[in-house]
Amino acid sequence: AFNNNNNFWYVGDWNDGLVKSTRSIEGGKYRWTLRALKRVTLIGLAVAAEVVEFKLGVNVIIVGSSANASLGLMFRQIDDANRYYFLISDEGEFAVFLIDQNQWISLIDWTPTSAINPGEENRLKIEAVGDQFAFYINNTWVGGTKDNTHSHGYVGLVTSLDAAGDEGTFEFDDIDLYQAMCDNGTPMGKAFVNLLKSSPGEMTILFNGMQVTVR
Repeated sequence: AFNNNNNFWYVGDWNDGLVKSTRSIEGGKYRWTLRALKRVTLIGLAVAAEVVEFKLGVNVIIVGSSANASLGLMFRQIDDANRYYFLISDEGEFAVFLIDQNQWISLIDWTPTSAINPGEENRLKIEAVGDQFAFYINNTWVGGTKDNTHSHGYVGLVTSLDAAGDEGTFEFDDIDLYQAMCDNGTPMGKAFVNLLKSSPGEMTILFNGMQVTVR
């Protein structure tokens, strides 16, 4: 739980011409309040190192939003133009997208599922092994897919607003990552990695209980 900001998660205001946002820690949650200036996705990295095979989980809730808002997990981010998203909406649907050279490609189109509790906190989890992905909501398997476009990358949080003027408040809690392989292909067993602090050119992570600074 985010009972304090001892782990130095990013908080504060942001305006990049695409979105106005405020990220804060309130009530034990990591809260993002957003207003879209254009159709926008906003991401936040959860680790400072690329991973290959992993299990990634987070608790999420849409506190309030305009229509067509969604949130979830980003994984295997190569750069700003290449990554995957696992998203859910408050309409009780989930989807999985490949972002390839800034093109959105649906791997699992928006699909209704009774596993989602609209208006409540939901637990999302991804399992990635090679080019195989499995997706869970509240410990229920909701789908799987196969894709080899991106074989490694960063993981993190994501929110999406569909149009200029859309607003949303989103909360995240209990983020965890267990990775089974380094990005050089070396097996490393189960590991817990958590972002402690991020600044331009430098990130500090907690790796298996040990603080590491990456420059």
